[in-house]
Amino acid sequence: MSPLAHAAHTVQLAAVAAGASVGGAAIEYLLDPDRGHARRVRLRDGLRSRSRALIAEKERSAFRAFHHALDPRVGELRRSVAHLRGQSERYDDVTLAQKVRSEALGRLDKDLRGRVSVDATSGVVNLRGEIDSEHDRSIIAAAVARVEGVERVVNLLHASGEDAPNKSAVRHLHEAS
Repeated sequence: MSPLAHAAHTVQLAAVAAGASVGGAAIEYLLDPDRGHARRVRLRDGLRSRSRALIAEKERSAFRAFHHALDPRVGELRRSVAHLRGQSERYDDVTLAQKVRSEALGRLDKDLRGRVSVDATSGVVNLRGEIDSEHDRSIIAAAVARVEGVERVVNLLHASGEDAPNKSAVRHLHEAS
């Protein structure tokens, strides 16, 4: 056996020994005759509680994703009710852009959210950036359109490797002339 193989084997044995020691200590801790039962019950209850919380969060997340990303009628209904109540939907540009970032883009994964730039002017929201697919482009635009205060969305998002819509239009004009 080479010295390198011998060293690797020694490290593996040490890892197994350390794992066995930790496992043995855990078993001794949980099977202690005086307090083992209470510790096992506390461990079981904690695991059940955490699993219920994770399941509930996944259910809430799926529910929100359905209502906010796939059903455009939710935003339309909210705007209709606000209009009937006489509530103002006007926000200043900075507030509207922040509202779009938190309500519409806040549900996206962090990587995708970081690639979308948002600015607003008088209720018109401009979206710029490079995203993964055309499907993401339409879902993001629909989610932004449902945010209260958004009157129109200018969607300049584009899939990776493609020209931005505003740049491709200019390129076509230069090629035509």
